[in-house]
Amino acid sequence: MYCLTHACVLRVFILTLSPWSCLQVHQVFANRWAAFHAPVMTAAFKLHPEFCRRDTDKGTDADFDKVITDLAKHLGILLLRL
Repeated sequence: MYCLTHACVLRVFILTLSPWSCLQVHQVFANRWAAFHAPVMTAAFKLHPEFCRRDTDKGTDADFDKVITDLAKHLGILLLRL
């Protein structure tokens, strides 16, 4: 329940920001994403029910393929490419 309440408070806060402030917040997020991103995060998003039906770009597909290939190697599974 706390997370939902927290998300609602943040949503109201974000909606009251000026366009310049929104760009600044987005830049901070983008910088943090670039610094801490790992392909496994992309794979997790791609497998989430809300996102799995969406079209993805080549970078997302490459990250996903890398994670699945690495996981298959670790588990000793042979992947066949179609």
